[in-house]
Amino acid sequence: MGVLVVADRAGWALGRGGVPGYYATFAQAALVAGLGILALSFEVLSLRAYASATAANLVLLLPVASVVALAQDAITRFGTTAAVRLINTVLVFGALFAGIATVGFIARDVRVVGNAENVQFVALPISFALAAAAVGAVAGAVAAGGAARLLPFAALMGMLSIAVRTLTRVHLDLPLSLAVFVAATVFVAATVLGAVASRLAPRLRLPAGVLITPAIGASLLPGADMYRSLSAYTAGSPGAGRQLLSALIVTVAIGAGIVLGQILGAKRELREERPPGEA
Repeated sequence: MGVLVVADRAGWALGRGGVPGYYATFAQAALVAGLGILALSFEVLSLRAYASATAANLVLLLPVASVVALAQDAITRFGTTAAVRLINTVLVFGALFAGIATVGFIARDVRVVGNAENVQFVALPISFALAAAAVGAVAGAVAAGGAARLLPFAALMGMLSIAVRTLTRVHLDLPLSLAVFVAATVFVAATVLGAVASRLAPRLRLPAGVLITPAIGASLLPGADMYRSLSAYTAGSPGAGRQLLSALIVTVAIGAGIVLGQILGAKRELREERPPGEA
């Protein structure tokens, strides 16, 4: 939480000062890595706690809305808009890598970052996972300036997405380490999330995006994979490119699933609103 506050306020100050978003993201990524390394060096955090804190805060810097909008524009054939969003997304990922790598170079102990890539993140039991997703979705909604009446629905959407993802994983019964399998579970959960949000949003008089985005950040983003790929890249470890590709595949699966769910939900909504007897 301390790293989050410092990185968030630094990005806010840079934005207020007219600094372009690329450099603000660069500075935030450097702060996340640098504060983590300091805490690890002074034994304030263990290696596992350092990895968890770094991964969690890197997730918050990912361009979630841009990735989802990019997938939507590309799938619905708005090529020019999709191309612009793609460039912006690539720049954000580039800023994240540059910030982490710069801190590793300045610290002159790149292995401090790289060694943490071997930390294993243990999946939570379903009861704890539901609670964590609810808290994460509510926190995301609050951070985005959501109204108070949105918070219960944000919590429900976060719980829905993690529940569907967990049930899909159990039903498929495949190793969790497979990138394609992880992408499949995320795609199914994102599709359900998009469909439910598209049906629920008109009744609540809210944009579907305000229901979707907090849930994505709370339960679908590949935070651990993104962290491992960044640390492996910084350490010059083999396989860093493969790990990054896996994280990107999962991220794209989120956008594709959300779009498919919104399309399915919107079609059902239109069928329900169509007058009886109309072809």
